[in-house]
Amino acid sequence: MRIPALFVLVACAPRKPVESGAAPTASSTASPTEPSPTAPSPPVLLVSAYATGTVFEVDPEDGVILGDFGAVPGAQSVRVGPDGAWYLVAEQINQVIRRADGVNAPFVFDDPETADDETGGLVAPTSAAWGADGLLYVGGFTSDAVHRYDADGRFVDVFASGLDGVDAGMQFGPDGALYVPCFDGDELVVLDPVTAEVRARWTDGMDAPRGLWFADDGALWVTAWRGWRVVAIGADGARLPDLLYTASPSGLVAGDEGVWVGTDQTDFITLFDASTGVEQRVIDGAALGMIGVTSLAWL
Repeated sequence: MRIPALFVLVACAPRKPVESGAAPTASSTASPTEPSPTAPSPPVLLVSAYATGTVFEVDPEDGVILGDFGAVPGAQSVRVGPDGAWYLVAEQINQVIRRADGVNAPFVFDDPETADDETGGLVAPTSAAWGADGLLYVGGFTSDAVHRYDADGRFVDVFASGLDGVDAGMQFGPDGALYVPCFDGDELVVLDPVTAEVRARWTDGMDAPRGLWFADDGALWVTAWRGWRVVAIGADGARLPDLLYTASPSGLVAGDEGVWVGTDQTDFITLFDASTGVEQRVIDGAALGMIGVTSLAWL
C-alpha cells in the first residue's frame, strides 16, 4: 500500500514549555543515517528486549533467533552511525553503547571515577539518532530532553528540553527535522534540526506515542502505546482511519510483506498486512526469551 505523504498540524501546547538549546554550527538539513527503510534480503529483524537486556537478531520468516548483540541492559533504540557501527541505547545503565566488529563498548556514559557527570544530565535514555551536523542526539525519558554528543561520545549541550518523556522512536525524518515522541506528554513534537524551534506538534491519537516509521514517500506511522493502535498521519494532516491494533504497541518497521509491530506487554511481534490490517504472522517473543520488546529495526 502506498501511504499518503506526511503533513503535520500544530496542536495544543505541551505540559511543559520546550526550550531551545544553542544551535549547531552546521546548517545542513540532509537526513542522517537511519535504519534501513525496507527489509534487506534476506531479512533479519533486530528486536530490542528491555527486560532480557539485549538486542536479538531474528529470522522473521521462521521466527528463529540467529544471534544477539550482547549485554544491553534496558535495550531501547538501535541505530546505525555514520561510521557503520551500531549505537544501542541501554536505559537501565544510563548509557549509549557502540557496537563495532561484534564488540560492545560504552560510548555515552558517566565515568564513576570522576566527580563530573559526563552525560550532561542524561537520565533514562531511550533513543539515539545521528544528525547531519555529525552529532549524536540522545533522548532522555526522565530528563525530558534531547542531549547532544560529539563523535567521541563527549557531551556537547542540551539541544531541547521540556519534552515530556522522550521515547525510543525519536529520529530524523526525510525532511531533516527531528521527530520526538513524548510518551508522558501524549504528543509528537517536530523540532527544527538547526534551531530546535518547534515546527509542529501532533496530539490527535497520540496516546503515549513510542515508535515511528516513515514510509518511502514520507508518510508517518506512530505506535500509540496507551491507545493500543498504530496511528497513521495522512497527506492532508488528518488522522487516517485506524488500521492496526495490538496491545500496547512499542516499536514498528515496514517491509515488503507488511508492517511488523512489537509490544512490551505480550512480547508478541506481529506482521500486519498494510492494506487490510489483518494479522499475517506472529512471533512469540516471550517463548524465545525476548522479554520487554521495545524497538524494532532491520539489520
